[in-house]
Amino acid sequence: MKTLTLEAVKPEDINIKRGLVGTLGKHELEVVSCNIIVIARSCRGWVSFTWEKYKVLCTHDVTPEERLCLDTLVNRRLLSFSEGKYTPTDEFVKALKDYVL
Repeated sequence: MKTLTLEAVKPEDINIKRGLVGTLGKHELEVVSCNIIVIARSCRGWVSFTWEKYKVLCTHDVTPEERLCLDTLVNRRLLSFSEGKYTPTDEFVKALKDYVL
């Protein structure tokens, strides 16, 4: 098994074909986490992003509730938040361990 860090696990190493069911205890958090992975894949690696950039990079109509989900992920230490930017942490990858290829 890979070391569960952002350095070792690339966005494409996480299987999101069927979503991330049961990983974070709330469907909305799992959907937002999938969005973060899709964004990271499109940027070819883990990236920091603002709320505005998140809305632009998502391929759907983003709801205000998604920002609350991002803040919940910060509270759980799965994302960090500094200077208006969200950044995935090693804890993000660890939380998704069952989906790492």
